[in-house]
Amino acid sequence: MATTLLEKEKIDFTTVKFVIRVSTQPNEEVFVCGSSEELGNWDPNRSIPLKLLNSRRIKDSNDRNSSEISQKRTWTASVSLPTGKEFEYKYLLKGKSSDNPQEKWVKIEDIKGNRTLKTEGYGMAVRDSKFGKDSDSNQEVMIDSGWLVDQVQLRVFVGKKSGEDSLPQGISMDGLKEEKKLKVKLVPEGKLQLSESHYFKSVGLADDTTFVITAPSKDVLSFHLDVIDCESNQVIGRSVVQHYELEGRGLLKRPILCPATMKVAGQINLYYLIIDSFSHPNNTLFASGMKQLPAYIGHRGMGMSGKKNGPIVNQTLVENTLLSFMAAAKMGAEYVEFDVQLTRDLIPVITHDEEIWVKTESSPHSLSETLKIPVNKVKYSKIRRLKPLILDDEPEQKSEQLAALKAKKRIPKLARSKSFAEFSKGIPKEEEEMIPPSESLQKAASIWESLDTFPTLEQVLRFVPKEVGFNIEIKYPEDEAREKYLDVTERNEYINAILSVIFEWADGRKILISSFDPDVCLLCAVKQTRFPVFFLTEGGTAITKDSRKNSVEAAIQFARSSRLFGIVSDSTPILENPSLVKLAHEAGLLIFTYGHLNTDIANVRKQEKEGVDSVICDNVTKVKKEGISMKNLEGALTNPFVGKFISHIRSSKSEDSK
Repeated sequence: MATTLLEKEKIDFTTVKFVIRVSTQPNEEVFVCGSSEELGNWDPNRSIPLKLLNSRRIKDSNDRNSSEISQKRTWTASVSLPTGKEFEYKYLLKGKSSDNPQEKWVKIEDIKGNRTLKTEGYGMAVRDSKFGKDSDSNQEVMIDSGWLVDQVQLRVFVGKKSGEDSLPQGISMDGLKEEKKLKVKLVPEGKLQLSESHYFKSVGLADDTTFVITAPSKDVLSFHLDVIDCESNQVIGRSVVQHYELEGRGLLKRPILCPATMKVAGQINLYYLIIDSFSHPNNTLFASGMKQLPAYIGHRGMGMSGKKNGPIVNQTLVENTLLSFMAAAKMGAEYVEFDVQLTRDLIPVITHDEEIWVKTESSPHSLSETLKIPVNKVKYSKIRRLKPLILDDEPEQKSEQLAALKAKKRIPKLARSKSFAEFSKGIPKEEEEMIPPSESLQKAASIWESLDTFPTLEQVLRFVPKEVGFNIEIKYPEDEAREKYLDVTERNEYINAILSVIFEWADGRKILISSFDPDVCLLCAVKQTRFPVFFLTEGGTAITKDSRKNSVEAAIQFARSSRLFGIVSDSTPILENPSLVKLAHEAGLLIFTYGHLNTDIANVRKQEKEGVDSVICDNVTKVKKEGISMKNLEGALTNPFVGKFISHIRSSKSEDSK
């Protein structure tokens, strides 16, 4: 961004002239929106329109299949802003269909954070070189056109190519008698927005193509996929998909027919994902970014409870409880990490596992039992009465207790496990009616009574000190079989319910969102721009059917292509291959780590020296108070955020020494 001062004097307002080059279609216009009333307070509906200054005709390079000619145009607008203040802003495109004026769209430029300016003098010109171009980045490899506003988006993942002239993995043409050079084209049934996006290639992995259709509603998402002979440019195969066949996410399996003979020429096996918009008064264009990096993040508060690849980590405070978060805050934790899931009545609660352990009451004639209950099958009014039960191993009946009971002939055999239906009836109706509704949680007394029970996301956001940042991990079943078994709420509804609580109660708190589910990450990144999104990965320590999860390199490729802020990797592959840290930074991403190896302070120090941006650990207060050799750290850190990272650690050390 180049800034030219026209005149400098002490006045109240400065006339700022915004200038930007944008490739637009004839039915698109450019707007600017920002952090003040004069710039619309991040509300796209109040954004400031720019006027066309000049243009030249070019072919749209972002859409290989497009025959339309767009305009490389220079747009400008002048806005009067208070002098001597800093402002944040972004540009956006608004367009509408020439055939149907009701079909509208909004494109937000794909940059991390916001553009900034400081007003000086009577007037100034702000010349931003290009729409969607970060000032510190020379690459534009993004998977979509930005934030959804009252729209629906369909993503069809075509897959990778084994060679330059080969078809993507999801498409086969076994019915062809001779080899041909072929290409694939997706065509929406209506005149909808279509873009063809490719994954970030710098990590050395194969290209991966995704077709993205943006529409006003799901009812118009019908499309057909054509296989085209490159030499003759003729369609030799076609497969049609109607909108009513599409659910939230799934696999499209169907034949490809030859248009001339109507015989089967091939087959498609393509994954797709539908993303709807998220509406909330606080969901604006504002992006909070990561202005200050946390050196360490407390895992589930004061640490994980129970055994995990070693000794018991936390025997004092139960993980993921208000008590654990309060204690972490008291001990100086800058951020805490916790897991969020939905109950049966769609209330976000804090718990790590998809199923919680419940212990039944014992009696003279039966032993107490433990059984697993899926979180999403229980209403919060019942979960709030339970306390987390941490078990090191699967529960077993104690033989000595059983023998004693049999000797007294109190029971002929073990009491059978109670079914979920029986458990759900365990609370008498009159007692259940006495349970206060969720609104009563506003009373401080009820909070202190539930410090060591399963807290809601709302409680945590409202009652943990605002100085403590949150790493909110959204839990979702990691494979289709598990998802089907638990019958989990569809992803869009699931994410919208969690985002609604975050946006309602965030109140300026530092928050980042993460998930092991790449599609959950996509939804969170497209539905909002305010909070940074990170992709959690095991980094190849466990292999899955989803290639995005199977290596740190694949995680970097996915995160960079999907406009995420960074990745959170198991520390094992990072300690084994520290060059992965540099790979992430070169892709413009932050890299955090987690895992049982982070309980070893030596491993934490090694990662810091290699440039890891933040470490999630169970013994966060011990790690923080150990102290850091700033000389060694400054010589080792080479990532773009080194200045902020070092100054942050210095300030933490000075606070600890007081």
